[in-house]
Amino acid sequence: MKKIKLFKNFISFKLIFTILLTIIIFSGILQSFVIQAATPETLFKRYAIADIIDEISNGVVNINISNDEGTEIRSGSGVIVSKKGYILTNHHVIENTHNITIILANEIIIEEVEIIGKDSLVDIAVLQVNPKRIPEEIPILKMGDSNKVRVGEWVVAIGNPYANQLGSEPTVTVGIISTKNRNIETKDKTYENFLQTDAPINPGNSGGPLVNLDGEIIGINTAIIPYAQGIGFAIPINKAQRIKDELIKYGNIERPWLGIQIDETSLLTEKKGAKVKKVINNSPADKTNIKKDDLIVQINNQPINNPADYNQFKETLEIGEEIRIIIKRDGIREYKMLTVEKHPDN
Repeated sequence: MKKIKLFKNFISFKLIFTILLTIIIFSGILQSFVIQAATPETLFKRYAIADIIDEISNGVVNINISNDEGTEIRSGSGVIVSKKGYILTNHHVIENTHNITIILANEIIIEEVEIIGKDSLVDIAVLQVNPKRIPEEIPILKMGDSNKVRVGEWVVAIGNPYANQLGSEPTVTVGIISTKNRNIETKDKTYENFLQTDAPINPGNSGGPLVNLDGEIIGINTAIIPYAQGIGFAIPINKAQRIKDELIKYGNIERPWLGIQIDETSLLTEKKGAKVKKVINNSPADKTNIKKDDLIVQINNQPINNPADYNQFKETLEIGEEIRIIIKRDGIREYKMLTVEKHPDN
């Protein structure tokens, strides 16, 4: 009887062991199916940025600037924006030179480069090469809408600064849009309405595209701020496109001018209005006695609630146009009539 009981216990143990082993094996098989099923999504997440780079980086070119002896002075980036051979880049990349060499992503070197036009106040320049030198496989990048850019969305900055030294592999940084409508002051200029990103823009990447996760250009990267560490700035593509089209059509930009610099922090201290930070001598604003610390609250019956309102309105002005500005000075409203003039740096 004892042997029979032991035998039954052994059979029960073996049955339980077999069931457990079957469950373990089945679980492993099931898990492998789950892993295999998740692989495409995992790969998409892993290579999402890399796929964008593969798709568009060939449209980003290297721009080399040399002196008359052929020695390289500086290097930057640009982006092909037309089958006609137009290349968009920064003004500061190509300023004060006529010796420009373009290196395409496939390492084709183009030395016959024409400067179509350049604008120092927005930091945009348009170059052109013989379109027959651009192979069919080189993509023309899609243009996005910078007015639809949202703070916090992911962006990718692409440059091609080392093509003449290390080959055509692009340089890439990734970040988010930190803020919009950012004004930047340098020693001698104020750049307005830039996009700010925490994707760093190094000097050699100037002129390359800032793209969204749909692979659309939403800005042209610029590295005009020597103290900018860990952040980057880009010219909104809508603005860059307008400047590009005008440069192609006319060769230069005639920009309206009031001679007013606005305090971008006034939104923090004033409930409504744009506070005057500086008035340029002999400007339209100076001639009509607008002064530092005046608060602009209305232009041509349009309320000015903040610096962004002022900057957006200024974009619509035309040279020779007469406008009415309402300011507050020491709490008292005053009316000023200004005639818009051509910017002296045009």
